[in-house]
Amino acid sequence: LHVLTHSFPTRRSSDLMNAIVYLAIQFYTLLSKLSIRKLYAIGDVISWLIGHAPIHKEMLEKIGQAFPDTEASWQNELIKKYFRCTTSFVAEFLKYTTWPKEEVVERMTYLNLDLLKGLLAERKYVVCYSGHFVNYELFAGLPQWIEGYGVCNFYDDNSREYPYLDKWLKTIRDRNGAISIPISSPLRPILRLHSAVEAGESDIKGFVIGSLSDIPRRGPHSQKVFVMGQEVPLATGTEKIGRRLGAAFVYAHISCPRRGYYTVTLKELHPDSSGSYMAAYIEALEANIREQPELWLMWSTL
Repeated sequence: LHVLTHSFPTRRSSDLMNAIVYLAIQFYTLLSKLSIRKLYAIGDVISWLIGHAPIHKEMLEKIGQAFPDTEASWQNELIKKYFRCTTSFVAEFLKYTTWPKEEVVERMTYLNLDLLKGLLAERKYVVCYSGHFVNYELFAGLPQWIEGYGVCNFYDDNSREYPYLDKWLKTIRDRNGAISIPISSPLRPILRLHSAVEAGESDIKGFVIGSLSDIPRRGPHSQKVFVMGQEVPLATGTEKIGRRLGAAFVYAHISCPRRGYYTVTLKELHPDSSGSYMAAYIEALEANIREQPELWLMWSTL
């Protein structure tokens, strides 16, 4: 979509793109009516075709850097598992748009919520880091687990030029109680919400800021770090916001005991001698990746 919209900068083409986006969303909605089993079956066929195609040289290099003591056969098998998990993610996201809240809660289980609830009771604000694992979209159901507190969910508001897409994205993220925060300018709405909580003018007692910080980001609010053997610039803006609020920091470790069902184990993060939480985040992220590397959706993009 990004490439297409920059290829046609005129107003007429913008109207055309909005029409295409609208039709794509309608088709997406139609697909979501299929059962999860049928969507899995379609995804399995697609993942088999992609996983067996000899086009994964760059991915093999990244996996080889991350797991240097593994054999080529293991690395190739990981790629096949990765694409199966990726297509499962797409299938589950299709159903996620129509699943009731009870289904979302059932599919993402939080094992030690007492830690999060205790930090919220003590500090009122928590930054919850994680990564792009299957199925991170289910994190939007967290408000169902922590009654009385809000969950701030970052979303890419670059889609605002396409009103159908922008409205659709916010609707599916907000339907389980999450608060949408535009990624282009997150500080102001978060500080407004913070002021309302502090003044007793909000119906929530505090909030969690959810952040998936494993996507390379360039700019003044980024820091170069090594993730699975590769140097990448990761965003630090969420950390700065959290420190400004006096928030506690946790990591949400996601695992998949069986297809379509996920568990999250929360772990408190502590800063290093410079006051940064980035090293603790990377350590937790890499431990999460090593446990089930096929779940991490960044192998083909990092």
